[in-house]
Amino acid sequence: MGNTASSSNDTNGADQANTTNTPMMLTLSTPQLPDDAQYLLQQFPKAVCENNIDDTVCIVSFEVVTLFLLRGRHPSRLAISVSNLAIPTTIQLHDTRVPELRLPSQSRIVFVPESFCSQTERRRALALYLAGLDETNGDSNSNNQSPPSLLPSLQATWLPQTNTNTTNDSFPLNATQPIPFQNDLFEGHCLMVIKPLPPKQDPYWHTRLFAQKKRRIVWQIQGTFRQVPQGVLYAGAELMQPMRLGLVTQGVARLLLKLVQRFHSNVHFSFGSDDELAHIVIPAFTAMEKMIVTPPFQEPPRLGDPWDEAPESMQFRKETQSTGSWNTTDTYSMEFFSMYIDLAQWKLVQLPVSGDVALQTFWGDSPVNLCFYDAPPKDKHTARNKRYAFGVQLKYLGADAVTEQLQEEPEGDNDIFRWSGSNRPKVLVQSTQNNLKRRESGVFIIDDDSTEDAYFYFDAEEMTNDLSERDAAKVHLPQHDEIDLLAQIDVVCPFWLEVCTSRGGYSKVFAIQTENEPWALWPASACEDFVRNNKWIRKQMEIHFSPRISGNEWTRRALGIMLIYPKTDLLNQLKAVKSVQANTYGELFLQQNHKLASTTSKERIELLTQGLIARAISDRHWIEEWARVYPDRIEFFHPDRSKAHFQISSITDVKSLPIEDSPNTPQFFFLGINTPGRTVYLMFRNEAQRDEWLQCLQSWARDDVSSDMISDNPAEEFMHKSTMWRCKHRRLLNCARFSFHQRLDAKEDPVELVARVLRLALAGDATRPFLEAAALLKDTTTNHLTEEKKLAFFLNLYHVMISHAFLVLGPPNWGLVWINYFNNVAYQVGDDVFSLTELEHCIIRANMAAPSQFLSRFAIPKSDYGRLALKVKDWRINFALNCGSLSNPESIILFNDKNLDGQLDAACRLYLECVTAARTSRDLVVQLPRICQWYRDDFGDTDEDILKRIRKFLPDGVRQAIKTTSAELLVRFLPYQFECRPFVSYQD
Repeated sequence: MGNTASSSNDTNGADQANTTNTPMMLTLSTPQLPDDAQYLLQQFPKAVCENNIDDTVCIVSFEVVTLFLLRGRHPSRLAISVSNLAIPTTIQLHDTRVPELRLPSQSRIVFVPESFCSQTERRRALALYLAGLDETNGDSNSNNQSPPSLLPSLQATWLPQTNTNTTNDSFPLNATQPIPFQNDLFEGHCLMVIKPLPPKQDPYWHTRLFAQKKRRIVWQIQGTFRQVPQGVLYAGAELMQPMRLGLVTQGVARLLLKLVQRFHSNVHFSFGSDDELAHIVIPAFTAMEKMIVTPPFQEPPRLGDPWDEAPESMQFRKETQSTGSWNTTDTYSMEFFSMYIDLAQWKLVQLPVSGDVALQTFWGDSPVNLCFYDAPPKDKHTARNKRYAFGVQLKYLGADAVTEQLQEEPEGDNDIFRWSGSNRPKVLVQSTQNNLKRRESGVFIIDDDSTEDAYFYFDAEEMTNDLSERDAAKVHLPQHDEIDLLAQIDVVCPFWLEVCTSRGGYSKVFAIQTENEPWALWPASACEDFVRNNKWIRKQMEIHFSPRISGNEWTRRALGIMLIYPKTDLLNQLKAVKSVQANTYGELFLQQNHKLASTTSKERIELLTQGLIARAISDRHWIEEWARVYPDRIEFFHPDRSKAHFQISSITDVKSLPIEDSPNTPQFFFLGINTPGRTVYLMFRNEAQRDEWLQCLQSWARDDVSSDMISDNPAEEFMHKSTMWRCKHRRLLNCARFSFHQRLDAKEDPVELVARVLRLALAGDATRPFLEAAALLKDTTTNHLTEEKKLAFFLNLYHVMISHAFLVLGPPNWGLVWINYFNNVAYQVGDDVFSLTELEHCIIRANMAAPSQFLSRFAIPKSDYGRLALKVKDWRINFALNCGSLSNPESIILFNDKNLDGQLDAACRLYLECVTAARTSRDLVVQLPRICQWYRDDFGDTDEDILKRIRKFLPDGVRQAIKTTSAELLVRFLPYQFECRPFVSYQD
């Protein structure tokens, strides 16, 4: 077969090659001659090229191989010396695998040994392959047929209405020629090139765009506008399905968006709604890495080549707030590339302080649309408001799509709280031991609509408009007199209510009881306007209370201050503006006759009791509801609504609340319903109704529920988004019980209390007692403690919160989850609230060095905790704090103020056990924990300062090596592991 040719010239050349071992002249005929010829010259540097010889197909026999070229339209002649073949791709021909070289035009060159053609079956297999015939069924394919995808894990299609030039909805990724498209807004060409793994799958683009670069995607668009964009031209991504994010997943998304916003302040985003796709887009004028505007009659840059934009033009685009100016005459060449987006693997990669993040974490199996569109700058990006200039939809087919038989991947789990491995995390209710029997639990089933902050992004400072002014001023936190003041406020204004109104709505009112007005409900609108416009009240609030209280709690306390310290003019002014409906609310609360939603016949048979009650939403917030008790659940809803918005399905105990544990409203009666995670509180108008419910619920309460239950929804069952605090993203862990008023009779020493709670956490066999004890910390205060006592208290509290979070949610196991995990879980202690990160950096380390990590400026809040923050500056605190990382000791110390100095020394020794010293030929290399580098300023200015500080706590061998070495001493820092695990108590 090596002697066969289409032209005598080529055949003679082939014969000569076999006899003289000189390079053979062979004809190249491809649809992209310049690119293919250049590529072949790169692969075979010794080749010699001559153009425009003829238009034939030749089969040339070499000494070792025979080279076949597929027929095309554009001829060229190459002289190629083939030796030491290093072709990475092979194909199966009959019984032999042979090298195949794919050209940029997707034409193919097959290399076969000369002996291969001596067998009829092999020659037939080669002929069928070259002819494009399937040997199995005889189907014929054109030589111009698209080759198998270089990115088999992705399916790409045009978005509707974005390319009216074609009837084929398929979009070719990594095409070597620009792809034309046209629509009502834009006309031009585009290329979307994604770096495949491994790079040798696409050598054409690897050498042009990806070699020596970290980028994973390059997106080029070039053309002219057929209409001038109206509003803003955006570029970015949108999803076909709303994003359903868990607590920490939201935190990861918010942090990533915060990074984007640092460079693009005009980013527009949404998690998705009924009329708006989930999206993140940026004005194209600033989003594009390169943008070149070419006037008419000038040559624009070539698509597929690297572009160079003038530095002054790029600087103007990146630094300006402009959204660009567009016309219909110039040619716009726009390029986007990124090192963080790996669509071939469907991951975010190379993120700071994190491993790779699967995109399924944020949007599951939803396809993603990469697009340009114009939209009004301030309106929602609904379908009606958008006009597309370009759009391609990418669908991830799964990692196994690279194989010939596509295997469907199991549905991904969006929950990124993990115990270990890839299993979905569960919360251990009774014990942290294994082999617990699983039971389905629906203790707290709440509608998605009830999460009011579902579309907020992370703000570490948790500030709202009117808070920023107060937060800038000096914050005075409660001392003894402020605690007394809060206790008095809880008497005169014990809570605020949401009272049922017609048409399924609620009215917010504040409960007031004084000597002159023993029970009244004042409308919130009149109260809020009055107290917020009063400078004297605002000043008192700034002096006495935390800036983190919510707006409703702020109003309640402001009303209480006014009633405790009545100034005749203030009180009379409030009564003058008070709505005439106030008395009506008080008379109808828990006594209204409602037209109830209908029930099914089955529900009527199962119904045990029902009635109008009030349920505690937070410590000072109640809501009026209709409740129905069935044999397996309690449902709560507005009387005019048929859909329950809250449900209890597991009860461990039911008790009537004693007076000392109830709100300061003796005219009402209360029940506490214990569930595995916390207590649900109900308010009744009369004692008879309360007792009826008590008897009914006790009949099916199970005190053994918690012993074998694993929860599927820990964020709802064991965490609380308190309406008393500005908790858009914080979730309170110590919420097993509510504290309805400030208790002045809490006599247990705070340091002893937190140590007792920590012992319960470490014991791991008494979950409910631990949860109850942790809730007691809400009533304690540290204002009267010495600095040493406060340090011991907060160190223990930090480890209590870590243990509590690990028990409920499982330890985090990678960087971004670690950061957002610690920014979301929170405790209420005394009269304030803080997350784990705020406790560490804004309270314990308030007077110490800030970490040097890049992400610290985004992840660490700057919340001011006033006198609650410690004044101590002790570098040993760095080793006393244990977040549970594998880089930290497994055990922790229970601190007390009596032996605090010695315990801090012990914490240093425990932490520094990991330090090693190794000799090289010339140096002594000492490896220290990474925190010594992050918090270098706590130890000194240099590596020598660090060693001087910690030397006496180092292992004996390391100390001796440092003392006796004459070699140069080098300090290195160990990598930090963000995977965490529960810890145990350290035994002195």
